[in-house]
Amino acid sequence: MRDFLTTIRPSVVKVVVGLGFCVSAISSADAGDLEWSGLYRVEAYAISASEVNSSSGNKDYGLHHLILRPKIVASDGIDIIGRFDIINSSDSTLANSQVGGFFGDGLNNSGSTASTGDQSNTLGEKQAAEELEITQLYMTYTHEFGSLIVGRAPLHFGLGMTHNAGDGEFDHWYDTRDLLAYKLVLGNLTVTPMYAKLVENSLSKNIDDVNEYSVQLIYDNPDSDLAMGVMYQARRSGSQGNDTPASDTGIGGGSGTPSASREAIEVDQFNLHIERRGEEFRVGIEGAFADGKYGVISGDGADVTFGGSGVALEAEYFPKNSSYTWGLNAGYAQGDDASSGGEFEGFLFDRNYDVATLLFNHELGSQDLLGTAFFRGDQQSSNSRVDVEAITNAYYVSPYVTVKWSDKWNTRVRIVTGSLIEDRVGGDTDLGYEVDVSLTYKPTDRITWHNEVAYFMPGSAFELGTGESTNTVLGLITKVAISF
Repeated sequence: MRDFLTTIRPSVVKVVVGLGFCVSAISSADAGDLEWSGLYRVEAYAISASEVNSSSGNKDYGLHHLILRPKIVASDGIDIIGRFDIINSSDSTLANSQVGGFFGDGLNNSGSTASTGDQSNTLGEKQAAEELEITQLYMTYTHEFGSLIVGRAPLHFGLGMTHNAGDGEFDHWYDTRDLLAYKLVLGNLTVTPMYAKLVENSLSKNIDDVNEYSVQLIYDNPDSDLAMGVMYQARRSGSQGNDTPASDTGIGGGSGTPSASREAIEVDQFNLHIERRGEEFRVGIEGAFADGKYGVISGDGADVTFGGSGVALEAEYFPKNSSYTWGLNAGYAQGDDASSGGEFEGFLFDRNYDVATLLFNHELGSQDLLGTAFFRGDQQSSNSRVDVEAITNAYYVSPYVTVKWSDKWNTRVRIVTGSLIEDRVGGDTDLGYEVDVSLTYKPTDRITWHNEVAYFMPGSAFELGTGESTNTVLGLITKVAISF
């Protein structure tokens, strides 16, 4: 099946897409209806001593963001769906995200003296104008056998461990694809083959394009409260389209400097999801593993291969006539051995997949213990970036209890601990403990006001093998989301 998928020529796909649009245009003679939905959120954070080994690294900032989702009902069964993101981050490391803009986006963010008083932060009378970003735009044609999806659409699977559309009220990231997909519904079974074009470079050749071929099989039986799914994904690129970065601490690590030349990339990933829901419980597990090659030549002269895996477990028990919900998150994500140049083993969860407030979300410490700097950029002074960490190179356990005081108020207490899989700095593997206490107010289904105190006690991994002293980290968060 893999050989068949990878031989599909993009020109054939373009013809199919074009014919689909023609059929849609011919069959839709009536005027369409326009529907709107969206979300506005405001967030405020105060995090002390995030560098852990010093009293510096204090971060205080606010975020705000607006999402608009227009839906054009063009005809019976034909919808055109879009998404507009307004007030976006001016930080280049947060580009193509839904983190939102900082409170205080000034007229002059260059750090140098303003050219005129009118454009000065200290003398000016207005904020910088913001840009609108179109992050989704796709068509769906739904009929009795399923639906056809064409365009830039969200991608989600299972628990959202690796493929996450970012539909949560306070999600900061999202996954999208320019794709052609067909969702075939066969009773409780849904089969969805997909072709995605990640980049189209020169139109006269295919060796510089990046393509993705995938299929989802999902079984969801409401009678037995059982859901299962499997997803296979193949990413392919010729040598001229392979822009995979390399470094001595990331892909291509080992001895020496990785080669600047690139070969074809062939990476396959499998995800398996099983979930059981009952009147008083929910248990879900998702596992994923990937292998292939990145088309990178390491400093050791080896063709770098990839072989990583991860597992996420979620369980909740909510007994009837009780105000308590007991829950557990646990799992692991394989870490990369930076000394091995011929294989990259690091497996990253999606950044939207959170099991703690500080750990695996915010940069903590002065060293790259988890091994994410290769993806997010090197560790910055004062850890000044927002929500750029991810679960990787770690085992974690996160039990919690939620108390529902009324229809509008609830409290959650969560304890998080974990350990490193690969020691990257010559120290220990204990990450320590985090305690999160939150209070949430929901006056209606459309409004959420969430308040939280997060207290992180760093483990011996942050002593960096030298017995260096560590400081606790305190986070204070309040945020509001309004859906419409």
